[in-house]
Amino acid sequence: MTTVSRNFYFTCLLSLLLSPQIYMQNIISGSTNMIQVAAKTILLEGEWSFRRYGDAEWLSAQVPGCVHEDLLRHGKIPDPYLGTNETKVQWVENEDWEYTINFTVDAAFLEQYNNAEMLFIGLDTYADVFLNETRILSADNMFRSWEMPVKHLLQPGKNNLLIRFHSPMQVNLPKLYTIPYALPAANDAHTYKVSVFARKAPYHFGWDWGPRLVTSGIRHRITLTGWNTARITNLQILQPDITVTKAELIARVHIQQEVPGKELHISLPGFADTTFTPRSNSDVIDIPFTIANPRLWYPLGYGKPELYTFTAKISAQGTITSTTSVITGLRSIKLVQEPDKKGNSYFFTVNGIAVFAKGADYIPQDNMIGRVTEQRYKRLINDVCNANMNMLRVWGGGYYEDETFYRLCDERGILVWQDFMFACSMYPGGKEFFDNIAHEAREQVIRLSNHPSVAIWVGNNEVDVAWKNWGWQEQFMLSPKDSVNIKQDYDTIFKSILPTAVGLNDINKAYMHTTPLSNWGKPEYFNSGSMHYWGVWHGDEPFSAFKNNVPRFMAEYGFQSFPTMPAIRQFVPDDEMSYNSETMKLHQKSYKGNKTILKYLEPLYGKPKDFLSFVFLSHLTQAEGIAYAIRCHRLQKGHCMGTLYWQLDDSWYGPSWSAIDYTGRKKALYYFSKNMYKPVIAIIEQLGEQIVVSAVADTIEPVSVKAEIDLLDFTGKNLFHHETTAQLATDKATRLYAWNAVKMIPLHSKKRVLARVRLYSAGQLVDEQLHYFVIPEKMQLPKPVFSSGYDETTHVLTIKAQTFLKNLYVQTETDGIDFSDNYIDMLPGEVKEIHVTGCSKEPDIHIFSLWDILHK
Repeated sequence: MTTVSRNFYFTCLLSLLLSPQIYMQNIISGSTNMIQVAAKTILLEGEWSFRRYGDAEWLSAQVPGCVHEDLLRHGKIPDPYLGTNETKVQWVENEDWEYTINFTVDAAFLEQYNNAEMLFIGLDTYADVFLNETRILSADNMFRSWEMPVKHLLQPGKNNLLIRFHSPMQVNLPKLYTIPYALPAANDAHTYKVSVFARKAPYHFGWDWGPRLVTSGIRHRITLTGWNTARITNLQILQPDITVTKAELIARVHIQQEVPGKELHISLPGFADTTFTPRSNSDVIDIPFTIANPRLWYPLGYGKPELYTFTAKISAQGTITSTTSVITGLRSIKLVQEPDKKGNSYFFTVNGIAVFAKGADYIPQDNMIGRVTEQRYKRLINDVCNANMNMLRVWGGGYYEDETFYRLCDERGILVWQDFMFACSMYPGGKEFFDNIAHEAREQVIRLSNHPSVAIWVGNNEVDVAWKNWGWQEQFMLSPKDSVNIKQDYDTIFKSILPTAVGLNDINKAYMHTTPLSNWGKPEYFNSGSMHYWGVWHGDEPFSAFKNNVPRFMAEYGFQSFPTMPAIRQFVPDDEMSYNSETMKLHQKSYKGNKTILKYLEPLYGKPKDFLSFVFLSHLTQAEGIAYAIRCHRLQKGHCMGTLYWQLDDSWYGPSWSAIDYTGRKKALYYFSKNMYKPVIAIIEQLGEQIVVSAVADTIEPVSVKAEIDLLDFTGKNLFHHETTAQLATDKATRLYAWNAVKMIPLHSKKRVLARVRLYSAGQLVDEQLHYFVIPEKMQLPKPVFSSGYDETTHVLTIKAQTFLKNLYVQTETDGIDFSDNYIDMLPGEVKEIHVTGCSKEPDIHIFSLWDILHK
């Protein structure tokens, strides 16, 4: 694109972003964020059917859903998640598919309303839509909504809607030949990397933790809205200035009118009234108003996530024609990047309070999106809150999440780092592609602007760092001219289109063009910006490297492990229970997965004796490594102000970096990070022969604590005891005590001695941490002796230790059951109560420990 054409394009783009667009993303089944009452919105009711284009037979379909789900339901494909079946369903991506429904429209509806609009949300992806045999839409973006006027095509009684989905492969293959170079796409293992041309969830094309299922389908229920005169199509509550004493707000009302130029009355009951004359059929009015002494929204651990409901009404000639309500929270969120002695800070403040972000990177919960129910969202966000997290990063290789996800984050006080949907690829240019992205960005920014949980928009995942460091120019044989063109297209998308959309449609929301801002190759890179540190794992650096590689904000780091054994038994045949079996090799998507797990595992635990041992020890290796990283991050609070590990969840069965496997079972990483994410924690370091005890408080006010520091052997005998008190600062770690513990331990007993720190605040135990002096393989663990009992009234499992227990694990084959704690260490005489949820009676459980694994 020439300089002249680029300037012309940016002029057109600005007009596009400024001009109102009819937008009703929130009017979907189950949404509580927007409620339309004056106009009438109905769901298309009827039986959906689908077929491969050209086939005679129609089969029943489920909407929302995708073609893989429907084919599986009818036995036309094997379950792609089981065994090696993924390879048997790849033909689906090369076919066109049709979905159809017959629905009824009452004559009264058509008589009552002058206008009827049909709304499509999340058509995935290339679709021609026909209403009563007339094409009304050609869609080409999974991330956009499409609202079409259909009053002239509707008829009283029976109507027919047909959606023809075109193969994403067949649509995009010709585009490979429209540019004179290959565009890098790290995730797309196909010979023809067409994913970069498709505005479709990138992970559908495969990733290093998930399958390739390039599907098609309808992501949301389709609605029909009738209206007269004028209606509100969107209501945003923008927040230019929020303090504890006053909230300066703007109600941005998006209006659609039959005939422009007619005066409308707009009211926000209890706050503001005004009149407005739209200049066109679609227009926007900003109405400023103020709330004194507002109830503010805070993230988990810093206060209550207070929410408000705001209502807007429009009327014409005294008649109310439309009423819309939104639920939002009032807060000021800022990304602080300021020069300091080391470089530049990178942290978030909420209502003026510096927040240490603790959480994980979130990926889509399923490759077949129709399977992600509200119940799964609720369970996952509940898991997040129970793990003491306050932030999730919605990763840019998936899709913009459903309203349910953001609503739950709003209600529970979970901050959201929101990526735009671009990841690990370079993208094409051209006006058509840029316009499509501009529409997508504007729509999604407006949609999410009312969610107080959304803290930042980020342009992409690892595109900039890949371009600069992954050797793509050589790998894809890009000439200097090609590289210039590709980088110019990058700048157009991520430094112009996306920040413009954020700036115009979500006041004061931070935007960064990429994550990470710094690469992990050099020490100075850790002094500014966000970081994805993969020296551990991809760089084969030891876990100890986490200590010397602490960035300002750690947005990605991780280590792989296998799913839990109950999950593995669901997708691996009995005769393939090995990490080298054909099934497991297919499900292991990492180029270095199993050998890297073993490389870190064996120095800690020795060679696994069988497959079950390997799986269990992979959990512990992952958990120990990431827990150590979190300790390092929190110990350098002030320099580092955020730690989000990769990754929270899974989209199918398989080895990955997740803390929660596809069945919802928690691995050791979940419980270890839950422990390390507590608001107040003790941190034990061994520096040579010295033990140093520190504490960190992620609280608004300083915290007074008493620390009990003990040296104990595995029988529970106390070898040393010390108590101290301190007031913990909120902006940095506080050193509590240091002593030469190693000299106190006879050499032969290091294998059966531990240090323990207990922190008390206001008389309550708030944290307990243990430290061992040798690696697990060298510990002299006694044969475990314990008793257990289950109370069916309280659903509490009680464990009583008679000997020292290392990594005691409670396992169940029943899906949906959660344990409040697991992989537990206990001294003799200690009693542990584990709360069990998801069952109405005593679950079938199996309990074992590290001793059982090492002494097989």
